[in-house]
Amino acid sequence: RSPIPLARVPPPVPVPDMQPGGQDPSLTVTGNVDLHNETIKMGMEGAANLRILEGFTRNVLSTGTATVKADLSGPMRNPMLTGSMEVNNGRIRHFSLPHALDQIAGVITFDSKGINLDELTAKIGNGGVTFGGSIGIDGYRPGRVDVTIVGENMTLRYPSPASPWLTATVDSNLTLDGTVEALTLGGTVTVHRAEYTKEFATGVNVFEFGQKPALASGSTRK
Repeated sequence: RSPIPLARVPPPVPVPDMQPGGQDPSLTVTGNVDLHNETIKMGMEGAANLRILEGFTRNVLSTGTATVKADLSGPMRNPMLTGSMEVNNGRIRHFSLPHALDQIAGVITFDSKGINLDELTAKIGNGGVTFGGSIGIDGYRPGRVDVTIVGENMTLRYPSPASPWLTATVDSNLTLDGTVEALTLGGTVTVHRAEYTKEFATGVNVFEFGQKPALASGSTRK
C-alpha cells in the first residue's frame, strides 16, 4: 500500500481591522480573502474623505465627506458591492471645466445593478441639479453608464467665473450613456438669458458668421 498524499487547503486569509490613515482616518475595513476558492468578503464602515477620488481620476479636485457602510463579497474576479454611501457637502472640480459641482448631497446605493444615483443632488452655478440612473460595475472598474442630469436656473460663466465673456442662465435635461471610454451626452439645454461681452473684430458683421463670402460676378474658383 502506498500513502495517499493529501493537499493542504490554505484557510481564508483574514484582513486585519484597518483604519486607513491620511484622508480617511475613521474608515474601518475588515474581512477575509480566500485564496484557494478565490473569493473575497470585506466590509467598510465609517467616514471617508472625498479626496480619495483624486487617486482614481486625474485632473480632479474633490472635497467633502461621506458616511460609508458597504460590503464587497463574491468571486475575487467579479465581486458584488452592496450597501450605501451618504455624501455631505461634497465638491468636485475638473480642471477642464469652468464650474465645480458644489453642495453634493444625498445617498448613493450599491446593489447588483451597480451604483445608483437616484437620491443625489448638487449645485452648478447656484442652480439645483438632480441626478438619476446608475453606473454599472464590471469587476473593479466602472461598467455601463446610464445617468440622467436635470439642472434648473444654472448661471454659467465662460471661460471662468472670475473673468467671463459669456454668461448664460440655463435649464438642462441631459442623459449620459455608454461606457467610461465612450460616453454619449444627449438631451436639451434651454437658455433663459445670455450676455456676450467679448469684442468683435473690426469690420465683422455678426449676421454673416458661418457664411462663406460670395463670389464676384464672373469669377471662378481655383
